[in-house]
Amino acid sequence: MSQIYIKTTVTLFVFISLIAILHIPQVQAPKLKMKNIGSIETSLPIIQIQFDTVDKQLDRPGWFQLTTPEGHTHTYPISLKLGGNSAKRYDKRRYNIQFSKSKDWTKSINRSFFDFQWDDDFILDPMFADTLLFRNLLNHELYAEFQYFKPLKGRHVELFINGDYRGIYVFSNRIERKNFSMPSYKINTPLYDAFDRLRVLSKFKIISDFDKLVLKTIRNINSIIESPQKLKHLLYKAKNGLHDFSYHSAHQYILKSPKPEQFSKPTNLNEFIDFLNKANDAEFKDSIWNYFDKAQTLNYMCFLFLNAGLDNITGNYYLIYKNNKFSFAPWDLDNTFNSKKVINGTVKAKINSWGYERNLLFKRILKNFSGDLLIYWKRLQTEHLSTKSLSRRFQEKFNQLQKTGAYKRDQDRWGYKYNRNEELQQAVDWIPKRKEFVLQKLFSYRNKIQ
Repeated sequence: MSQIYIKTTVTLFVFISLIAILHIPQVQAPKLKMKNIGSIETSLPIIQIQFDTVDKQLDRPGWFQLTTPEGHTHTYPISLKLGGNSAKRYDKRRYNIQFSKSKDWTKSINRSFFDFQWDDDFILDPMFADTLLFRNLLNHELYAEFQYFKPLKGRHVELFINGDYRGIYVFSNRIERKNFSMPSYKINTPLYDAFDRLRVLSKFKIISDFDKLVLKTIRNINSIIESPQKLKHLLYKAKNGLHDFSYHSAHQYILKSPKPEQFSKPTNLNEFIDFLNKANDAEFKDSIWNYFDKAQTLNYMCFLFLNAGLDNITGNYYLIYKNNKFSFAPWDLDNTFNSKKVINGTVKAKINSWGYERNLLFKRILKNFSGDLLIYWKRLQTEHLSTKSLSRRFQEKFNQLQKTGAYKRDQDRWGYKYNRNEELQQAVDWIPKRKEFVLQKLFSYRNKIQ
């Protein structure tokens, strides 16, 4: 027995020592050496990113330099990685950026740019699915006007990666709990944080994978120990097209706040999904607004009706829980407002695109509250969603990128053969036709009830 104990102890010691030794080689931040990009006649900010390597899963160190239209230059250390899902397949990549402390690139620090809120996490969005390169930004600016949380702020920039011109991007903050004035959960996770830092720093993928396994084990142990409970504040991300509020969708939502390593068993969403799937129509009409904010939800649906946001029906949205109710926030709105996307010979986002009943919550609201939706839709037409106002927004965004020469530089860089003037006119002409279609569609729902 003693020999087995000694062999086990020695084996464990050797294993731990080997893991510790393999953690010694660490990724170091590159020396700052921005390449000379010459001069560009542009009214847009210019961002330069310098790095040695970039990864899909692991943050890597680099440098960020912003030159404002006024000629002021600001340089900061960062960590970055490739972002997005489908975006990773394209040459024009999306980058997730975190601003770092000078002495340790793995530790973040908040910074502020333009009129953005102070934050450490930002995005460089290539808008690869949108030929006009501003639909996502325009949507967020529009949606923010009739909602009550801090919107996603963004600015068009021209980007250089290691001296190579990469075209027009949108530099923006990320959607997170701060946008919704939600407090952070003060739960310390020192062991988890330590292995997470080691995972990022390691030069060897096998060691990073080992650290990732340790992190998963810690989360699983915490999940076993935890008792399910209802929380006051929650933020979920609906990432793919499986978030339709059916029973099978409950485990698909990604918990963003609190972080899973802090707490992973909130009951709020499961309770709602159980109600939605079990309640008869009378119970649904009587109690649904105890779970969701009525004005915000109906506004959100009208917003998606307008822009034909089919990608945002069962995915590409956030669920916010605060003040004892859920509400929505959209993200990734490139494929909207007549954005042409041909799949199997079919042009998506046509004038009569619908499909909102794929979301069980939307389906039941359309059935039971179509009259209320009609009232909200008509009200928004005289305020934020007037055809004149929307057309002006499109033209202003277009003019900014056209007059500064950025469209041409982006097109020359990537070899696109778009007629953007034609695309703009098609989108503007599409808006009143879409609005009339939605109006008649809502009338038809209401008439079914009557």
